[in-house]
Amino acid sequence: MSIEALDTIEVFPAEKSRRWQAVLWPAAAVGCVALVLLGYVALMAGNLAYLGLGDLTVFLGTRRLWVRVWLTVWTAAVSTLLSLVVGIPAGYALSRLRLPWPKFTTMLIDLPVMVPPAAVGFFLFGVMTRFPVRHLCELAGLRFGHNSSGVVLVQFVVTVAFCTRLMKAGFDAVNPRFEQVSRSLGASLPTTLRRVTLPLAKNAILASTVIVWARAAAEWEGLMIFVGGTMGRTDVLPFSVYLDWNGALYGPVVTYSLISVALAVASMGAVRLIGGKKYVW
Repeated sequence: MSIEALDTIEVFPAEKSRRWQAVLWPAAAVGCVALVLLGYVALMAGNLAYLGLGDLTVFLGTRRLWVRVWLTVWTAAVSTLLSLVVGIPAGYALSRLRLPWPKFTTMLIDLPVMVPPAAVGFFLFGVMTRFPVRHLCELAGLRFGHNSSGVVLVQFVVTVAFCTRLMKAGFDAVNPRFEQVSRSLGASLPTTLRRVTLPLAKNAILASTVIVWARAAAEWEGLMIFVGGTMGRTDVLPFSVYLDWNGALYGPVVTYSLISVALAVASMGAVRLIGGKKYVW
């Protein structure tokens, strides 16, 4: 047998194996994606089948539902605005400035992202009910308890670190050379920030704002600890799911869950639309 024939016999199994790998690996990856999508569809279809179209229509027409939806929307919007006021400057500082002990500082800022929200609510309760914070709030006429102000406070504390991290990623995506050119032409740092950095990071900031809002709207564990459940004042949608589940009100639970999923889908659609191919998450 010739040398060429021996080479053909040795190479052919390897070639065949590589061909199978080239087919099987993409097929397995696509199968995993399909499995996740089918799971989502099964969950949604199962809940819709359990509730029924007639009952869903009835629950969607109740005033109680839309009061909770509106409470969720506006408290999340206010807490998101407060998070942006802190998160944009903090994210810029982490991205562009030389801070002392940068790794330790970043770790502390990211800490609320890793800590369970229920623990954040508990620590917040301990801070807000003790001297001097309690007395300062009383002097200022601020009440953070079983009311919507407490809801906003919890949402803000839970999301501000998340917002800071997203803003840092957005500023990191901006080429610093543009800022250097602006400074070399005589522009001050605030002018460069306003006219160069923020416009270039605009899409990332807008997309991150939607994510922060969606995270604030999904918060309930910290609310359970800090503000408790008061109808029309603290019962945002995710918290309403928990409260009505304990009350064996399964129809409203399914309805609130479906609306929460719809809000999440709309938020992620907006993120993809705004962020395009340069989203930062």
